[in-house]
Amino acid sequence: MDIFGDMIASHPSSSARTVVVCADGLGRNRALNNLIIEMLERGHATCATLLVAAPAAEHALRALAAVGIDPGRILLGFAISSQGPGAPWRAVGPHASSLTDRGGRYLSAEESAAPPQLVRADILTELAAQFSWMEDRGYRPAGIAGPRYGRDFRGRGLVIDCALEFCARVGVPLRYARRGDPLLAASRYLADRDAELGEGAAQHANSGTDADVVAAHARRVERADALGVLLPNDVVFFPPEFPADSYGELRHAYLSALEECAGPAIQVVFTPAREDSGAGRGEWETRLMRDPSFLRAVARARCAA
Repeated sequence: MDIFGDMIASHPSSSARTVVVCADGLGRNRALNNLIIEMLERGHATCATLLVAAPAAEHALRALAAVGIDPGRILLGFAISSQGPGAPWRAVGPHASSLTDRGGRYLSAEESAAPPQLVRADILTELAAQFSWMEDRGYRPAGIAGPRYGRDFRGRGLVIDCALEFCARVGVPLRYARRGDPLLAASRYLADRDAELGEGAAQHANSGTDADVVAAHARRVERADALGVLLPNDVVFFPPEFPADSYGELRHAYLSALEECAGPAIQVVFTPAREDSGAGRGEWETRLMRDPSFLRAVARARCAA
């Protein structure tokens, strides 16, 4: 069963839409692995992403297999930088000067005034290594997700272009929305919110380069079609770069974005955290995934013609 592929292949003439709820972050740590697997088992998450370079990736696959989670529900969460506290993550592939230090640890833009420019060949090599790592362990990725965000945000456009090329090569979908870059959508949501609050034209990521973001997005969708790479129509998420001030505000942002989705295939993305973790935003996302109002909104979206 390929949940992600089935979602994207949903036909526009269908009387119902497919709405997939994805929990990002398998592999970060064992506690989060257990939480996400519980959400997969209970139906609060339809699919999840695995961060292969993260320290608990092996544990995640063992835990998934132990409870019989279908590999068709697991995507590769491609990353080329460490995410979260702790020791730097090590690349899966061989040392590449644009991605890692001599010890194989990912470079960070936060720790360097001038990180090296990313090299296409290095990105593709690391992507192939992460994909093979999952495939060799019986969990061939159902799709590729990334990059969403990161402490090291450099080269996001090049990474997406490389992911498109690689997805075409291996025949899997890419989590990249047809109907607009979700980062731009999140930026616009916060700009609208600030205007409503009378705070003026606050500057958010991408807010000064809308035309460039839109043009680049259109080129990538056209390229995906030329390569035969399946894309979801809409991707809904609000990354940490766009923090909400309260649980109610986060819920409103997600529900509003879900109502605006127009395509037959939608993915709603969360980065949950254990409710006792002290990670306020992640805890809110976990709560929202279980919130009856959100579950009703997903049901309505699935029934919309």
